[in-house]
Amino acid sequence: MDPRLETLASFVVAGMHYRGRNEQEEIPELWRAFWPRHADNDNRLQPGVSYGVIYDFEEGSGVFNYLAGLPISEGGELPDDMLAVTIPGGTYVTFECTLPTLMETNRFIHEEWFPGSG
Repeated sequence: MDPRLETLASFVVAGMHYRGRNEQEEIPELWRAFWPRHADNDNRLQPGVSYGVIYDFEEGSGVFNYLAGLPISEGGELPDDMLAVTIPGGTYVTFECTLPTLMETNRFIHEEWFPGSG
């Protein structure tokens, strides 16, 4: 894994949402449900680019929100079962992966990279 530090301007990601702990591999299943529908969004900005966004992580319970989505332009209509999240501008660590390596990448981030990153 080769994480990159990137400074990004604010942007919007739209897609399908999950809330929980991913105890039953719900996130890969979310991507499998989302990917055939990714073209349903007419205001997507970067073909071939998608984001897995974790937000509102609850330290004690381990529950978090996760959005499997695409960067979009603001203001467009979304299908009823999708939502949009605004990602604030700032410095981010980017980990590239594919759907088959998603859980391996997530494990690497939380068990190896975070503890050793300082």
